[in-house]
Amino acid sequence: DLLSETHRIINESESVMKQLDEVSRKLKTTGDKSTFELVNEATRKLKAFRDEVLRRPPPVMNYRTGPRLREEVQSLMGTIDGADARPTVQQLARVKELEQEVSEARASYRKIIDTDIAQINEKVKDMPQIVVTKPAKTEM
Repeated sequence: DLLSETHRIINESESVMKQLDEVSRKLKTTGDKSTFELVNEATRKLKAFRDEVLRRPPPVMNYRTGPRLREEVQSLMGTIDGADARPTVQQLARVKELEQEVSEARASYRKIIDTDIAQINEKVKDMPQIVVTKPAKTEM
């Protein structure tokens, strides 16, 4: 289900950001400036990804901010589920497009995890690691 997968990516990214915040606080006391910068950069990338691709930024939920992936999926699925008729050809075509967009969002998220977060975990071996869930084997 597209909406569940979109929410899964959002929830995972927010969990990683909370863990990055914890690591950042601990690094402030140890004085490891290079790792601290890596953590800040990874946090920046994840926030930008979440706010530009996945969902609208929380404090600015108004008409001037265009819909993100979550809003697009919610809107389309609400339209399809709420109708008594079969989905239109255009709706089905948009579902296919959104499936591709969700897949691309998952790949972008995994790239951040596999590069930035892996590098941070390598550097903070003496501290608690950033735990990331393994990608689910889903068919869309």
